[in-house]
Amino acid sequence: MRKLFGFFLVLVFLFAIVNGSQAVVTAKIAVLGISDRDVALDTTDIYTKNSTGLGNIGVGETIYLAGNPGDTTITTWTWSLTIPPQGSAATLSSTDQPVVSLIPDRDGKFSVTLSVASDSGNSDPVTYVVSSGKYVGVGGFAGEPEGAQCAACHNGDSQPDKVTEWKETKHAKMFTDGINGVKSPTYKASCIRCHVVGYDKSATNNGFDEVAAAEGWTFPDTPLVATNWDNMVENYPNSANMANIQCENCHGPGSRHNSAVSDNKIVVSYESGVCAKCHDSGTHHFRPYQWDNSLHSHPVDESGRADCVKCHTGLGFIDNLAGVADSLIRTEYLPITCVTCHDPHAVSNDNHQLRTTEAYTLMNGEVADVGFGNLCINCHHSRRNVDTYAGVYNRRYSPHYGPQGDMLVGTGGVEYGQEIESSPHATILDDGCVDCHMAPGIEDAADPSWGKLGDHSFAMKTEDGVEHTEVCVACHGEIESFEAIMPEDDWDEDGTIESVSAEIQGLMDRLALNLPPVGEAKSSLSIDSTWTSDQLKAAYNYLFVKEDKSRGVHNADYARGILLAAIGSLGVEQVNTPAPYDWSLNAPYPNPFNSMTSFTYTLAKDSHVSIRVFDLMGREVSNVVSGNQKAGAYRRVMNLAGQPSGIYMLQLAASGFSATKKIVLMK
Repeated sequence: MRKLFGFFLVLVFLFAIVNGSQAVVTAKIAVLGISDRDVALDTTDIYTKNSTGLGNIGVGETIYLAGNPGDTTITTWTWSLTIPPQGSAATLSSTDQPVVSLIPDRDGKFSVTLSVASDSGNSDPVTYVVSSGKYVGVGGFAGEPEGAQCAACHNGDSQPDKVTEWKETKHAKMFTDGINGVKSPTYKASCIRCHVVGYDKSATNNGFDEVAAAEGWTFPDTPLVATNWDNMVENYPNSANMANIQCENCHGPGSRHNSAVSDNKIVVSYESGVCAKCHDSGTHHFRPYQWDNSLHSHPVDESGRADCVKCHTGLGFIDNLAGVADSLIRTEYLPITCVTCHDPHAVSNDNHQLRTTEAYTLMNGEVADVGFGNLCINCHHSRRNVDTYAGVYNRRYSPHYGPQGDMLVGTGGVEYGQEIESSPHATILDDGCVDCHMAPGIEDAADPSWGKLGDHSFAMKTEDGVEHTEVCVACHGEIESFEAIMPEDDWDEDGTIESVSAEIQGLMDRLALNLPPVGEAKSSLSIDSTWTSDQLKAAYNYLFVKEDKSRGVHNADYARGILLAAIGSLGVEQVNTPAPYDWSLNAPYPNPFNSMTSFTYTLAKDSHVSIRVFDLMGREVSNVVSGNQKAGAYRRVMNLAGQPSGIYMLQLAASGFSATKKIVLMK
């Protein structure tokens, strides 16, 4: 009996394992922000009008709900409107499609339920509550009507003074400046739908269009004059209260956000759809479209890790800038959207509303100060203090993937006590990263690369290979490719002067050849605990240049300098030149030079080699090479950083052969 009972327990245990190993599908509901561009491009007839992507919308407006978006394993969607407000006749657009829409017809809450199925099974139902209300206006204008509510609380008394902050933004003045003729002499009635609250001709939401019609306000005659707004405030106060871009444009209608309503519903969203409803409405409003084409719109998902989300998610970045403790930083995934970089409430930085442009102190203590580009450097910097990190083995040894800020200002690499030159990009560009990566792109909307270069795409090159070379014209002249930017000399000493990028790549290849396994060409490094400290330091410079990703464009001189310094730190390089060999000492390159140069020499047979540098008084200032070497061709990087400017003599002696070259150190 005990054996049978034991066998039964084993069967139960195995059954539990088998069933526990099956994937359990979870239903998820997402609210979609839909812009006018999305509506125009839609071929499914699902999207018929724009929507903010907020879960709080006006009566008669449209909300789009997606079931498990991006999950290709889902085979069946089952939707239902389970609890609508009393008297509502609203229905979902479908009960079995991946995306459904709802147009609320009453104030109140609409509970939408979803179950999904995949090959692994059926999900439990989940419910999303849509809140529907009417617009009330922020209040705070002269002659504000009774009941205007945002200004009543968010004025600094019991809540942060967001209303005062908002009043100084361009949003709060957009309509006012428009009808006063300040914004543009061509401002017209068709412009105002995005510059007022709740404008929707198909909805009964107490939006601007309804209030203005009730009061009898009409768009002023042209030419527009500076008294139009004052006239509106005095004679059409309810319309004025619903004018300009206000709190409810971004948070949804506020009629249910007061102490008299139990659910107190309002929405805070960091999604791009809130902005895209208006900022992606046509050929001159297309920044969300550009953002869609950027890497910011789909960064590497590092959600759940407090240290990583500071740069990999929008919420983490905002919290980090605000000084939130690591234990409290929001770690859920959110792309780097509009409000990641721009604070909708604050006026700062030439009204770009950037969250910060404070100079950034890099990990090695150097300060990067490149104007608006300082915002970018909060993420695009090395995560390592090179002075304490480089040279000590670490399983994930590298600057950590984003040292562009360090590279731009010319710091952060292993410099070996030398004065490494730096290119002038950081000093001649007022706003660093922004001047190039956000320079205006292609203006012709018919061009395939429109919206994919510069501005809020941040891209310098499209996937099709089109390059944003216009930003280089002022300094480099008309060029068709970044590869046309040429150095004056052969930096990698391969016998051919190539583009800056090719020369930097050539130096990287030279450095990699001299790192383990030495003598093998490689495009990546396999670092392990057997590497010496000198090899690790040299590898750090290799990775610093590689992870900058610009191949020298950000700072060609600094990239070249730290690569040469790393090559020099490893000693003599053997040059892959076929035998037979003769005795020779070739002129150093460059010459004259600033602290660092390199030279090649060949040995006809195995010899003891001595290569030294003397000043014109015959005093030895550097012992460059001393030791036995096999016959062959060699290259040596030489550093005279500690010597004064002047003329020196480079002398080689080996097996009775001697040669001398004049070199000029010029700092």
